[in-house]
Amino acid sequence: MVCLRCVHVVKQILHDLNISFTEVDLGYATLNIDPFPDFDLINEKLEVLDLGLICDQNELLIAEINKAIHCYMENISWIGHRQKLSDYIAKEVARNYHQLSKVYSRYSGITIEQYFIDLRTNKVKELIRQGDLNLSQIAITVGYSGIHYLSGQFKKYTGMSLSDYRKSWEDEICRSFERQASLKTQPEKCTCGCGCEDCHCAESQNGQAKQDNPVTPVLLSACTSPADNEDVDVQAEKANVEEVIKAYKAGIERLSVEGLTGLFMKDSEIFESGGEEGSFTHYLAHHLAPELEVFESFDFNDHKIKVKIDMPYAFTTETYTYKIVLKSDGKLIERKGVATSILKKENDQWKIMKTHTSARAMNS
Repeated sequence: MVCLRCVHVVKQILHDLNISFTEVDLGYATLNIDPFPDFDLINEKLEVLDLGLICDQNELLIAEINKAIHCYMENISWIGHRQKLSDYIAKEVARNYHQLSKVYSRYSGITIEQYFIDLRTNKVKELIRQGDLNLSQIAITVGYSGIHYLSGQFKKYTGMSLSDYRKSWEDEICRSFERQASLKTQPEKCTCGCGCEDCHCAESQNGQAKQDNPVTPVLLSACTSPADNEDVDVQAEKANVEEVIKAYKAGIERLSVEGLTGLFMKDSEIFESGGEEGSFTHYLAHHLAPELEVFESFDFNDHKIKVKIDMPYAFTTETYTYKIVLKSDGKLIERKGVATSILKKENDQWKIMKTHTSARAMNS
C-alpha cells in the first residue's frame, strides 16, 4: 500500500470481515489475533485491489523501509532540509541504517538511495505533466534548494533536461492526437461489391468523379488544426466538455459508479499520482469502486475547470479541494487536488481519453 486511500479501503475490508485491528497504515496492518483471522480470505479480498499479504520477514522489513521512504517524500518540502533520508529511515524503522541498507540492496536489487531517486524523479515528471506548477515551484515541492540543483540532478538521472522532458511530453500528446486524427483519413471500405478501396464507382457512373484532386491524408500538425475549428461554437463545446467533467465528479460525490463508464472511451488511460491505472474499466473495478464503498461522504469544493477546444479534442485542467468522511470511524480526510484530461468528440458526444489526477495535503 502506497496510497493513503488504499489504507482506508483495507480498513473497510477488515471491518467487513469482522476482524479487529489496532492500526492500518502504509504497508502494514496490526491485527488482534483472538480469534485467529482467516488470512486466505483476507488475501482473497486484497487481491481484488491488486494488493496482497507479505509473509517473508525480509519482505516485511523492505515494506517498512518503503513506507518510510514514501512518507519522507510526501513531506520532503519541510522535513528534507532538517533531516537526512538515512536518519529518517533509521528512526522510523528503529534499526541501524547500515544494516537496513544491506538487507534492502540484497532483496530488492537496488539501493535505498536509488529507489528514493526514482521516486523523486517520477514525482518531478508527474508535476511537469500536470502543468500546475512552474519549475521553481516544483523544485521546492520535491525538496531541492533551487531550480539549478533540480535541473542538474534531473539531467544526471534521466539524461534529459527539464525543458526537453516537458517538450517530449507535449510531443507525446501531439502524436496521440495525430494517431487519432489519421484514423479519420483511412480509405473507406467498398460498399458496392466491386472490391476496390476508397470506392468512387457511384460517382464515376454519374460522371462526377474528381480525378484531378486525389485524396491525401492530412494529420494534425503541431496539435492544431484551424480548419477543424471553423464553424464551431467554441463556447457551447466548452460548456459540453465541462458537463462531462462535472458529471464524473458528481458520480463520485454520490458514491455511485452508475453511468461513469459512459463518460470514458473504451481505450481510455487513467493516471493517479503518477501511477498508471490502465483503462477506466480496470480503474473502476480495482480502485475507484472499492474506495467509494468505504466512504460515508465525498465532497468537492472550489472546483474550477479550464477548457481549451481544438476539434475534435478538448484539453481540461481542474483544481479543487475535497473532503472525505470514512464509514468505519468517521475520520475526515481533506486534500487539494489537480487533474488534467484530454477528451475527444465522437458521434456528437464528448468522452474522456486520458486523465491524470493528483492530490496533496491542504497545508502543502
